[in-house]
This record gives sequence, structure tokens and C-alpha cells, in this order.
Amino acid sequence: MKNYYKINEISKLYGIGKDSLRYYERIGILNPKRDINGYRMYGFSDISRLNVINELKNLGFEIRRIKELLSERSVKSTMNMLDMEIKEIDRKILELEVLKEKLNLRRLNIEKEHSESSFGEIREMDFPERRCIQLSDRIMRDEEVDFMIKRLQEKHNKNLYILGNSMIGATVDFEFIPGKQYLDEDFKNSIEFSMYDSVFCIVDDENYDFIIPEGRYISVKYKGNYNQTNYYIMKAVNHALERKLKITSKPLEIYHIDIHETEIIDEFITEIQIQICD
Repeated sequence: MKNYYKINEISKLYGIGKDSLRYYERIGILNPKRDINGYRMYGFSDISRLNVINELKNLGFEIRRIKELLSERSVKSTMNMLDMEIKEIDRKILELEVLKEKLNLRRLNIEKEHSESSFGEIREMDFPERRCIQLSDRIMRDEEVDFMIKRLQEKHNKNLYILGNSMIGATVDFEFIPGKQYLDEDFKNSIEFSMYDSVFCIVDDENYDFIIPEGRYISVKYKGNYNQTNYYIMKAVNHALERKLKITSKPLEIYHIDIHETEIIDEFITEIQIQICD
């Protein structure tokens, strides 16, 4: 057995790049000797240190923490360092458990919406108060809505998950005028609900800046292209007028399944909600 090994031998043995070995030397966690030609020669003490370095890296230790441990190595310092890492791993496990719960919920949401059968059916539903984070701006549909959602994430510095999140929507930029005859055919044919004035995400924590009020809402879900929004909003409005109900909110457009879950447009599921009262 040799007493010393060259850098290319160590690099191959440990699967570590030569640049990394030179970096370890530069920051002082390795100190190989040099032969008469100036080549690095790694002895048994270097190999022992590399074993420790590799083990700690596999455990998730950062180089800075590895350097601290190697500079004051003792049984006590090693145990303290391992205790700290165990606590960090416990924290990450808790975060992953929370994330797993959210992913399971989003999967259930997708499964529930995908098995929906009452598309196009007008329903009157009671909803509780819903707390939201919101970003206001006048935008068009599709790509601009996605861009606004990204801005909403940045504004609130949140992990706002999009995949399978059925709590994301937009407010349609249209105010209903009490007493106006919305059943007029010319009006129905001319109006286009293609502008939005905000995007929102319903949240379950105390950090919110907008509330969707509790109350009764007309709800209708449709499947497919967003160009059906105009038709279903007017269908909901007509339902309200026929039943002599007062419309008290802008239409909400909620995205249950969209481009984030599928590229098949016929699989898109969108819900229109409009608040009403007697």
C-alpha cells in the first residue's frame, strides 16, 4: 500500500473533482504535502479527513459548518454538531409533512373537479367569508392572469402553489347596475366580459388583504375554453333577474383546472360565482 496518493488518484477514488480538492485546500480543510516537483501528495490523514468531509456532506452539512467542525474536532463538538443537524432535519420533515398534506388536498381537489357532472347547471350556494390575498390591475385573460399570479406571489413573499390549487381566481371588471334590463338581447350580444381588475388566492391564515363576503352566490361551472365566460355570466345574471334577486358583487372567475394541470382545453374547469340577495 502506498503512503501517498496524487490528486488524480484521490479525485477518481472519491468521485470529487480536482477543482473541489484544490478548493478544500484553499479554505484549509485539507493540507496535502508536495513532492519535489510540487505535485500534491495526499497521505492517510488527508484521506481520513476526506472520509469525514464526504460523510458530513452526505448528511447535508454545508462546507462552512464542516470547516468549523474540523477545526475543533472532539467527541463533544461532533455530538453538538450532529444534534444541530438532527433538529434541522426534524424541521425539514415537518415542512415536508405540511407540503405532503397540501399536495394530497390538491390531488383530491383535482379528482373531485374532474369527476364533476353538473357543468352548466345554475346553483345557488351559501359560502362562508373567504380571506384572500389580492393584486389589483386591469388585465386581459390567460397569460396576463398567470403573470399577475406570479406578481401576487412576489408581493406576499409566499409559497403560493399553483398546481392543483382551486383557490385561485380573478374578479371580472364589470359592475352590475340595479334595475338595468340585462335580459335585453342587444345588450347580451354586445357585452364582453374579457377584462379583469384583480387576481386573488383564498388563504387559510391571518395574512390577507381582501375578503370575499359570506353569503349566497349564484354558481355555475363550465368545462373547456374561457371564451364561454361571457355566456355563463349572462346565464347567471338572467337567473338572478328571473328570480328577482339583487346582484351585489362583481363576477368571480375561479380556476379549478386550467393550463397548470392540463394542456387539453376540454379538460379546463372554471367556476363563475356572483353574490346575490333577496
